[in-house]
Amino acid sequence: MRILQINAVEEILSTGRTVTEFDAFLTAHGVDSYIACSTTVADTGSYEIGTAFEKKAHALLSRLTGKQAWFSKGGTEKLLKYIDKIKPDAVILRVLHGNFVCFPLLMKYLAEQNIVTVLFLHDCWYYTGKCCYYSQADCDKWKSGCGNCPRLRFDNVSWFFDRTAQLWKAKKNLYENIPRLGVVGVSQWIADEARQSPLFASAVAVEGIYNGIDFDKFHAMPQAAQKLRETHHLENKRILLGVSSQWDMRKGLADLEELAKFVSENEQIVCIGMLPNGLKLPENVLYIPRTDNVQALAAWYSAADVFLNLSKEETFGKVSAEALSCGTPVVCYNTTANPEIVGEGCGAVCKDLDVRAYWQAVQTVLANGKAYYTDTCQSFAHERFDKITNYAKILAFIENLMQ
Repeated sequence: MRILQINAVEEILSTGRTVTEFDAFLTAHGVDSYIACSTTVADTGSYEIGTAFEKKAHALLSRLTGKQAWFSKGGTEKLLKYIDKIKPDAVILRVLHGNFVCFPLLMKYLAEQNIVTVLFLHDCWYYTGKCCYYSQADCDKWKSGCGNCPRLRFDNVSWFFDRTAQLWKAKKNLYENIPRLGVVGVSQWIADEARQSPLFASAVAVEGIYNGIDFDKFHAMPQAAQKLRETHHLENKRILLGVSSQWDMRKGLADLEELAKFVSENEQIVCIGMLPNGLKLPENVLYIPRTDNVQALAAWYSAADVFLNLSKEETFGKVSAEALSCGTPVVCYNTTANPEIVGEGCGAVCKDLDVRAYWQAVQTVLANGKAYYTDTCQSFAHERFDKITNYAKILAFIENLMQ
């Protein structure tokens, strides 16, 4: 069997790490595995899609026309020649809305070649006119056709035109022409949402399969945690950790800044990730730039007394799962996929989207102490997010589509 994964990135960020891990799983199980990405890593043998100029032109055109993932025809045609060469039995499409692939050209090819096609819902883009998320906008237009988009200036930004109704219909037509289409949501929440979409009426199957966590990398690291505490002079402080590859309002940046007003002298908020240009965090927040060093992340998860997931919109929330794997309780909001990632006894789910209520939940967890939660956190993570188990489910899902 031959399987090709197509994604925006390789090895970095949550989807890039997932691509690499699943590639290793497939190879270990006798599957010929291939990767194609907009941004690849040297010496991996993966196929890099498009040129830097073409991607910049795509980004500009998508903003001018309101059509995201409708350009890069030259790079996509070369990608199709690569696919012709490797002849995959199945293609997994992950994050494609990154200005590097012509979506209709790719989908028409997959339909014509009758290749098993699996859409991975790392966000909501595949079944909306353009949006990656919509819950905070209280929008359900994706259920009937989009149009008059309330998030035109968000996610894949359009400067002038609202093409969402047109793109929604175009996606529906493209999916209907693929004989063996499967859809995988990375949580039960987004899988349930996808089942309500008319765009997937023609799909053979829609299933929820959690992202996998590598427990060889994400586990309690007491010695590394202690070294971090000593390096940053945090030996006698309770660490409140927040991690996001890119901090913004959706990820809870404003709430993080507000929480900084409440911390006492024996508490320290640590923020890891990329910040918006020019933003300065409150002085009592320790800022660590974004890192793709998994060992460093696991050390910080292990050092934390509580993990702060302040995101209002999550299709999975891999940082929460990683923190649990390291034995650290999580506090999250009761929105989208958040509550199913934080099991009972693994921290707290804040019912209200209110910073003060969230802070009270954090204080409850801190008062109980990390040791009160650690065993439950790790047991829950191993039961639900084991990468071998979940990757085997994905492979079985693909095999079923091939029958």
